[in-house]
Amino acid sequence: MLVSVLQCSAQATAARFRCLQKRKSPTVGISGSWFMTSDSWKSPSVTNFSPLALVTPAWAAGAYRGLTAQNGLWWARLTQVLLQKVCDLLRQGPRRVQACYEFSVFQMLKQATRLNSWLRAEGASGGFEVGVSRLGGYGLFASRRLEIGDTVMDLPGRLVIGQGGRPAAIGSPIEDGLLAGATAALESVESRTDDAGAGAGVLALHLLAEVDRALNASAGLNFAPWLAALPTRAQPAWRWSVEQQQLLLPTSVASKAGGIATQVVREHAAVLESAPRALGLDTSLARYTWAQLMVRSRSFPMAFGQEGVRLAFRPGADFANHCATAVGEPFQDPLTGRMMLIAESELEVGEEFCINYGRFLSSGNMLIGYGFADGSRTHDSCNHMFDFKRADGSNGQFEATLLDNGHPEDSTWDIDEVSPFSGLYSNDLICLELLQCAEGHPDGVRAGLAMIKAQCDTHHCHPQQRCPEDPASELQAEVQAHVVVVAAAHARALEQLSSALEMRLLQLPS
Repeated sequence: MLVSVLQCSAQATAARFRCLQKRKSPTVGISGSWFMTSDSWKSPSVTNFSPLALVTPAWAAGAYRGLTAQNGLWWARLTQVLLQKVCDLLRQGPRRVQACYEFSVFQMLKQATRLNSWLRAEGASGGFEVGVSRLGGYGLFASRRLEIGDTVMDLPGRLVIGQGGRPAAIGSPIEDGLLAGATAALESVESRTDDAGAGAGVLALHLLAEVDRALNASAGLNFAPWLAALPTRAQPAWRWSVEQQQLLLPTSVASKAGGIATQVVREHAAVLESAPRALGLDTSLARYTWAQLMVRSRSFPMAFGQEGVRLAFRPGADFANHCATAVGEPFQDPLTGRMMLIAESELEVGEEFCINYGRFLSSGNMLIGYGFADGSRTHDSCNHMFDFKRADGSNGQFEATLLDNGHPEDSTWDIDEVSPFSGLYSNDLICLELLQCAEGHPDGVRAGLAMIKAQCDTHHCHPQQRCPEDPASELQAEVQAHVVVVAAAHARALEQLSSALEMRLLQLPS
């Protein structure tokens, strides 16, 4: 029955898939999906990411290619589960239109405006502006024309979160003592699989303390505007399910990723034993895991005088996206705590400024830390990239993925551009999503387009994303072109999947 479902018209099935596109697939190139609004960080949602939870035809085909050498009956059982999930997704149909624009780019622009004002008020200077990247998510952009050597961002020493930063990280000597006890518990955890030591856990507690301060509107420096812009979820390799790690990662990388996941659970148990509830912090496993995700993907190693080098957050600088060709690194003054980002090339107004997240990191470590690796690291055997060479430039969906590739250990995937956090769309892609849901909700689409125009009139749009005067008319042709591209991609993927699965199922023992 499952095979007969997949034998239906590829075009018709692809149309039913279109409204599921905004569901995040297990992509490697982008680590992170929904972004926080001003209130959403009060209860960050961190869930185990499983390939059995979100399945696309391309991913299932990749699983097929990766498992051809495995036991036929075992493969058949897994395939049946995958195909059943695909069919379940197909039956769900279009989602409510409200979900198509609930987290729109305009909300992000509003949050970015608030964040920019806060950074300037706290002493940050330079020719920067936090905006919405065309790849999705936030990024750093030039607010004026910058020459080589000009300062993009200059952060004062007070804008730091971490040990050696704020003298009283929690707020009182008693609470600081309890934090010290939790730190000692973290340091007692053995069998660590990474180089961060207890530092990642300590900084995670500092981050949770800042969340608590923001929630309670504590006096003094309040990082609420920065916290509100952090992603609620991310998908580095250590957060993948065991099945996905085994399918998509070389053995050594999968082992390290799984070890970090186990380590985080152990650290959480150790923190609970040190009575951190007395701190008044939310130290649930979900919240602690979220904090660890932020630490491992957004923190910087900083020198704190005699305390040595420790991990710390530098609010503002962490919005610089990754570019494989960037050669510069943030400049830090260990005496004053200042951090500076310097332009390595000329930047026009509105042009995005990127940094390199680690020229000497292996692709495996890039996957574990950020959830992606770039194709420039040809010296190692773990260039795990999906192909994002999309005609529509969305870079948040994948078109071919594993269809034309074998197991990662014997193939190299390429990518043109990557962004550390993604999941939200520019206004034209929001319109695309709205029109994809038009079949069941035409009135909602019209209302959504009207809402987009209204927000264009009241919110500042980044120069790279100027809003048209009439989205419904000016974007109609472009949106329809997007729909054609998406439909064609899914049709090709479904056809290849159907053929591959039919051939494989015929070869299985009866």
